[in-house]
Amino acid sequence: MPTRSHISAALLAGAAILAAPAVASAARPMVLAQPVKVKAYKVGLVASDKMLSVSMIRSASRSSQTHFYSASNNVKVTIAPSLASGKVTAPLGSYGKVKLKLKGTRPLKRSAPPK
Repeated sequence: MPTRSHISAALLAGAAILAAPAVASAARPMVLAQPVKVKAYKVGLVASDKMLSVSMIRSASRSSQTHFYSASNNVKVTIAPSLASGKVTAPLGSYGKVKLKLKGTRPLKRSAPPK
């Protein structure tokens, strides 16, 4: 299984940041990291100020293995005004903490929140 440093490095290298503001003053940032390869896994991340979800999937022939981690307490997401970078932090109690620095690698996208 990939270590925390492998996951952080891969997400830093392959994160695509998406901000979905409805109204600029009321916008809550959201980060979506496209699945990136980390050793044998494909790792994806979704984070907002209310939750953090990380999925790790690997496959071999006809079987697959999935790991899913989530946190909902004190998750913080900050995104630069240019949408070019962001940061996700979350304390995980006795399991440690998440501290990711993200950098966009693709053209920026803006979208309206679902109605």
